[in-house]
Amino acid sequence: MTASELVAGDLTQDAVRAAKPGDIWLSDRSWNRPRWTIGELVAAKAGRTISVVLPALNEEETIESVIESISPLVHGSSGLVDELIVLDSGSTDDTEIRAIAAGARVVSREQALPEVPTRPGKGEALWRSLAATSGDIVVFVDSDLVNPHPMFVPWLVGPLLTREGIHLVKSFYRRPLTVSDAGGAAGSTGGGRVTELVARPLLAALRPELGCVLQPLGGEYAASRELLTSLPFAPGYGVEIGLLVDTFDRLGLDAIAQVNLGVRAHRNRPLAELGVMSRQVIATLLSRCGIPDSGVGLTQFFAVGDGYTEHTWPVSLADRPPMNVVRPADRRDVGPLGQDRRRGIGIAVPGGAGPGGRRVVRCGKPAVRARRAVAAAAAGDDGDGAARVRHHRGRRRCGQVHSGAARLQDQRGRLGAGSARP
Repeated sequence: MTASELVAGDLTQDAVRAAKPGDIWLSDRSWNRPRWTIGELVAAKAGRTISVVLPALNEEETIESVIESISPLVHGSSGLVDELIVLDSGSTDDTEIRAIAAGARVVSREQALPEVPTRPGKGEALWRSLAATSGDIVVFVDSDLVNPHPMFVPWLVGPLLTREGIHLVKSFYRRPLTVSDAGGAAGSTGGGRVTELVARPLLAALRPELGCVLQPLGGEYAASRELLTSLPFAPGYGVEIGLLVDTFDRLGLDAIAQVNLGVRAHRNRPLAELGVMSRQVIATLLSRCGIPDSGVGLTQFFAVGDGYTEHTWPVSLADRPPMNVVRPADRRDVGPLGQDRRRGIGIAVPGGAGPGGRRVVRCGKPAVRARRAVAAAAAGDDGDGAARVRHHRGRRRCGQVHSGAARLQDQRGRLGAGSARP
């Protein structure tokens, strides 16, 4: 049974348990029919705050409806959401005007982190949003959604508020493909082409434990600030796969959950754009698995008359460093940067003996100097001189689930004592 078949039908508990791999995780960490009420979730906040981020670039057609689906959670009596911002990546249409009219606070990339020069791409926008928000839980929702459900945000934060030990909640859903893109009759499924043709096959080969995550590239997800500020952010459309793999390598599968959002309709992109997106996803996943990438961009050929013209799109290999390195005040007790759940997370600084002439530093005074090098690189160029964060990986079987007490104790050791909140 494929992920597409799972979400296309009625995902019963029997179907979940029969899915391979990860049957135990799927039954324990997947919510097919979320039943939380707003009141229950507000009570479960227990003093924690929630920020919702809408990354946007020229989304004037849909931004208002997305904001209006979330605004009642902010301005209504529920008080579930404490902060709603649109992180604008340089829109040239009326995205900003319409977002403000709908009641959202709009923050540009430059305003979010003025001391660091900007780079293009979605990963950059999400990374900077951490500096523009303050919530203990951060929810990302794409701004190109069509008819977004008003319960998307509540469903995403539900596992974080009601279950201990979860730090990242991914969404899964059916993804319709429009008539113009499908080249035929409209279908209720068929979207998520990069996911099914690139991401999931690569994960099966390189990180099979994550094959039970139905939508690894989905743009709707929620996470604890402790986690997000302790991880590097991959550039462009590599950000989702990067955060997923990094979370697994740092905390294990038990820290990840997924929630069914039903149907997610959005603007379908042409194949040429999906090719560029796929190249960045591949580069990010290879880097997370310690496999060298050529760094060569994607060359595409387009028919023009009787011949072809070509265009090469660059690919970026430079991550943004963890936000708690750039802004240490946002560390939130996540523990020393050199700490990983297995062998340690280190910072690769230029001029060392490691891959690409970089030296991996894990702890002590060299790590302090390394943090400074990474922070300096964040404000510097985007070339080979930029410092990057390298993760030392391990493997964990998808079906292995610890007891609740053991899992919590394990996570507190990984994120730092007292930092692993439910």
